[in-house]
Amino acid sequence: MNHIKEVPNTEIQYMKIRDCSLPRLTDYFFMSLSIKHLFIIRSNLAVVEDNALTSLSKSLITIDFSNNKIKTIPSGAFRRLGSVHALNLNSNQIDAVPRQGFAGLANLSRLSLYDNKINKVDEDAFYDLPRLHSLNIYHNKLTMVPSSAIRSLNGLERLELQKNQISEIKADDFTGLVNLDALLLEDNKISALPEGAFSQLTKLTTLHMENNKISYIDKQAFSGLERSLEWLHLGNNNIFGIPTPALRSLHRLKQLDLKNNNVSIIPEDAFEGFGQTLKFLYLQKNHIKTIPQGTFMQMHSLEWLKLSHNDISTIPLETMESIVDTLEVIDLSENPLICNCEMIWFKEWIDKHMESEEYQSLHIHPTCKKHDSNHIVNVNKLPQSEFNCPTGGAPAVHAWPALLGAACAAAHLLV
Repeated sequence: MNHIKEVPNTEIQYMKIRDCSLPRLTDYFFMSLSIKHLFIIRSNLAVVEDNALTSLSKSLITIDFSNNKIKTIPSGAFRRLGSVHALNLNSNQIDAVPRQGFAGLANLSRLSLYDNKINKVDEDAFYDLPRLHSLNIYHNKLTMVPSSAIRSLNGLERLELQKNQISEIKADDFTGLVNLDALLLEDNKISALPEGAFSQLTKLTTLHMENNKISYIDKQAFSGLERSLEWLHLGNNNIFGIPTPALRSLHRLKQLDLKNNNVSIIPEDAFEGFGQTLKFLYLQKNHIKTIPQGTFMQMHSLEWLKLSHNDISTIPLETMESIVDTLEVIDLSENPLICNCEMIWFKEWIDKHMESEEYQSLHIHPTCKKHDSNHIVNVNKLPQSEFNCPTGGAPAVHAWPALLGAACAAAHLLV
């Protein structure tokens, strides 16, 4: 098939060619057609000749050539496509992005190269892309951040480099990305976050670093992000403690994810400086045994606290009283909890929240060992009377602040 037959006076919104044999797009393949969104998917496409898309230069907005056999960027075919906003070359066999590989796509906003074999990105590979907002090079074979290629993308808002083989981040890797909002680097081989690693990214709100090998975080690793970073993902690494010195200046942090690390000790001042803005704290799958009394003292914004799969046997109310009324989710499942009087507050909290839609959606079912036996039971099914509290029971959670206030008043009178 050399070209699609002319269909006079026809403007096509979407043309989708799927699951057929179309190894080559020849010159002027779409002669006299007007197509806005062109999809050629799973069709063995390997070659796109230089003038294959020329007749669509004024109409084409979206190109999707995913799941084909393209080995090199068909740069010649893109030279005249100034109206294209989105280009998808996912799941092909591309191993390099050449110099000026996308020249001519002056209005390109989204470029996706997901699931190729890219190991080299030439300098000026993204030349003449002033409007590019999203760049996806996820699941390729990069061994380093393509810093020389991306530094000209000062309008970029989202950069996806996850699932590559990047082992190191340098302080100048993200120079020029002054408008970047989200940086995704998970599933790489990064072992350290050095001083000034992200200092150029003063508008960054979201940073994904999970599933790496991070064991060292410099105290100045997040300098430059003090007024922007809100969502920090550090789960599934080799971190041995809360990196408080590095986090202390992050005054807008809403979520801290440290799940599945090697954290065993939480100092009382672990969240000092940045904890007041946290809404979501994920510490599950660590080795935590105890939490000091003042740990959550200033964390009045906290809504989710996930501590499942640790070594916690009890958390006294004194540790939780500053946040227990604001928490929407507490996950203590898969811990060796003992249902004694120190945990009566947890039973009351579950009774109050277990019917909430949010709590139900998480399918949390904490268990505990009865204080007088080795019998394991669901906390929500164990009556309060079996928590071994003194006669008369423990004060309800909501009564503790009043009792503490009365005690302080009495102490004042005795002075």
